[in-house]
Amino acid sequence: MSKRPFMPLYISDFVGDTLRLNTEQIGAYMLILMAMWNAGGSLPNDEVALSRVVRMTPRRWRSMAPSLMSFFILDGKELRHKRLDKELNRAVAVSEARSEAGRRGGRPPQINDLTKKVSNNAKISAPVEQPNLLNLLDKEKPIASSLTRTRDDAHAQRDIHNHSKPLPVGNGVKRDPRKEILQKVLSEKQADDVMELRLRLEKADKRKPFTLRVAEGLVAAYRDVAEKCNMTPDEAADFQTARAWQSIDAEWVLNARHKQPVYGGNNTGHDPGGGDEFEQYARRLREEERRNASNK
Repeated sequence: MSKRPFMPLYISDFVGDTLRLNTEQIGAYMLILMAMWNAGGSLPNDEVALSRVVRMTPRRWRSMAPSLMSFFILDGKELRHKRLDKELNRAVAVSEARSEAGRRGGRPPQINDLTKKVSNNAKISAPVEQPNLLNLLDKEKPIASSLTRTRDDAHAQRDIHNHSKPLPVGNGVKRDPRKEILQKVLSEKQADDVMELRLRLEKADKRKPFTLRVAEGLVAAYRDVAEKCNMTPDEAADFQTARAWQSIDAEWVLNARHKQPVYGGNNTGHDPGGGDEFEQYARRLREEERRNASNK
């Protein structure tokens, strides 16, 4: 097998360079390139030898050669190819670099350098205690541990977005970013009540986890209800927890105030009442929104 088992072929360049060649000429050109690659970059400029390479009789090769020889460089008695020489040199450089890496055995550079330094010092000075490489490696453990902690924190942050796991702080204390988000608009007690409710509902239905995004959505909902229903965010949260709603909406609050069935939340009723009662409810809702807008 060749030392270089594959030859790079740049399709666009090859097609563009051979547009004037027919199928037979392209085949002969490729056979010469591949033989040249395996031979180390050159072939003898000999009619008989080249006819064997392209699988033709010398007479047939003699008639085709003028259309192909313009692709090659005549170097004394040998044929070379400029692009092939470039790619071959690159392949040789890569192969030598890999061989050198294999010869070194893949040891970390700093350990190799340290070993050389100690070895050189030993030749010109009195015997000294050789450093224990295992101890040197042990010193790297705190770095690895810190990286592990960083990775664990990242996983915990991902979990808190997707599930409901508090983040560790230290000394056994855990903080919950969801509660911190809720406390942007709620008191600590009211935030605890909402947390307790949402975690209880999450335990009952795993498909509806209490994530950071849900907490942010609740904060926006409390602000909206406070503005539209003339109540504080704490009162809106209390209204929600008293009815065990997963979330809250101004329309739900107004429905409940007017003793109408509530949409969404944890309730099953979705029929607003029907007929004239619903029209009256919708009219009252529009009037209340207009009053709130005029009071701003």
